[in-house]
Amino acid sequence: MTLFFTITLGASIIGLLAMLLIKSREMRTGRRIFARLRPAESGVLHSVVYFFEKTLPITIKYLVFRASEGLGALVKRTFARGILLFEYALEHMLVFIRDLTRPPHRGGPASPFLQEVADHKRELMKGSKEDRAIFEE
Repeated sequence: MTLFFTITLGASIIGLLAMLLIKSREMRTGRRIFARLRPAESGVLHSVVYFFEKTLPITIKYLVFRASEGLGALVKRTFARGILLFEYALEHMLVFIRDLTRPPHRGGPASPFLQEVADHKRELMKGSKEDRAIFEE
């Protein structure tokens, strides 16, 4: 930004010095320099000034607006991907913990105590619902 303003200041100084030199020569000689070119030069300079005063700032505002929209979308996408990555990591951690905490299964017959409990439960389930219900009175 500093470079831009420095170059603009330098161009302005050179332009003003050139204009002062041309005007002083016109004043000394009484002749107008580039008299026929002045109307065309005025139109060109008007176009240049209009570009820098109107067109360029509007273009820069538009580009900044589009860039901010793009940056906002990028931040949202990055945040969403981060959440998905976190969820993925949690899911894999839970699967890993579930595999670690799974009780060992020997595959053999159940102990006599467990067989007795299962038989008792089957007997209870054969009765009616009212007989199965346990009420403390």
